[in-house]
Amino acid sequence: MVEHLVLQDFKRIAFIGGGDENDTRGSERQREAARALDDRGIAALRRIAAGQPPISMREGADAMASLLETFPDTQAVICISDLSAFGALTECMRRGVRVPEDIALAGFGAFGISGISVPTITNIDPHSPEIGSHAADLFILLLRGPNTGDGPISVEITPTLSVGESTG
Repeated sequence: MVEHLVLQDFKRIAFIGGGDENDTRGSERQREAARALDDRGIAALRRIAAGQPPISMREGADAMASLLETFPDTQAVICISDLSAFGALTECMRRGVRVPEDIALAGFGAFGISGISVPTITNIDPHSPEIGSHAADLFILLLRGPNTGDGPISVEITPTLSVGESTG
């Protein structure tokens, strides 16, 4: 996602996500976004905590309000999820902030709401159904007993970028 935003010449990028240390996936997304910016020589990621996971649409809206007040010159925002991104989008609408003209917005998860919102929300699709299917297959394999495999099993699923209208 950082690469997508940087290629559009965004430099002041924020992250809306949980401030909860127990949210390992959210914390990892935030760390990787910060690392990706650092690797490209771009100023540090602007962080706004949004509450306990899972982050709701309401918390996304509240976090966007805080972001707009704290970092008013932000050009793009990566949200921890599509739900928080939708909340952030609605807060932008309430304040007359145009997406993507005034601020670009992105999410994570490929939730249905991202494809029907106006504008549609750019996001990362982790391919959740595929993850679930592989997890079920591995669980069944484990239920058959410890001697059913030749060693550790690894499944690689590559997330994909789904570009919506919210990033221009």
